[in-house]
Amino acid sequence: MIQIDLKNKNNQVVIGKIDHEKKETAFSANGEEIAV
Repeated sequence: MIQIDLKNKNNQVVIGKIDHEKKETAFSANGEEIAV
């Protein structure tokens, strides 16, 4: 499992996890808003 901690434009911390053991997995993240 890979965990990625991101901050969006409102300085909210968004934690995303990627299950690298599955071949195809969607990037799942929890948080109100993700800024790109």
